Amino acid sequence: MSAILGGEGIITDNYGLELFGVKGLYRVNPGGVSPYVGLTVGAARLTTPEVTVNGQVVSEGLSSTGFGLGLEAGIELNGVLIGIDYMLPTKFSFDVAGTTTESGGLGGLIIHLGYRRGFLED
Repeated sequence: MSAILGGEGIITDNYGLELFGVKGLYRVNPGGVSPYVGLTVGAARLTTPEVTVNGQVVSEGLSSTGFGLGLEAGIELNGVLIGIDYMLPTKFSFDVAGTTTESGGLGGLIIHLGYRRGFLED
């Protein structure tokens, strides 16, 4: 079992969806090649772009945070992690011109490649 602090995110078409938190990983067979599963718990953030037409701001960029969860599964090959992460849909609230608007829930799917290095392992 491992615990990792960090963040991950998706940026597409100037919209950003990020998850910052604590991640726990469980490797089925600690060693050379092993499948693993993980869970991330933390703060999710959604950002929207500022829209400008002919030099005039039509829509201000917005940002909102909420409670986020991410589920992960993959395979570890001698420290190299290849996996897929599903960020569960999170509701976000935005204040636009004094009116609070809630999103219906937004999540994402991330395919990633990483490296795990342990400092406190035997």
